[in-house]
Amino acid sequence: MNFINIAKEHHLFLNKVCRVQGNKKSEVKRSLLAFSFQETELEETHLIIELARHQYTEDYIQLTKDFYLKM
Repeated sequence: MNFINIAKEHHLFLNKVCRVQGNKKSEVKRSLLAFSFQETELEETHLIIELARHQYTEDYIQLTKDFYLKM
């Protein structure tokens, strides 16, 4: 049984999924999941971290700038 089905059994519904890739050519390495007690339409997004080594995408910079001093 997968995690999403276990959550649903406890009345938690998947509302958002963000699939994360290191770069455009790499496979999806992580999926960030957001659950709530209200069932809504699933919102799916995609995040690519780097364009090239240590050259970060604008989406990644905006997401992490409050946590990293050199962003």
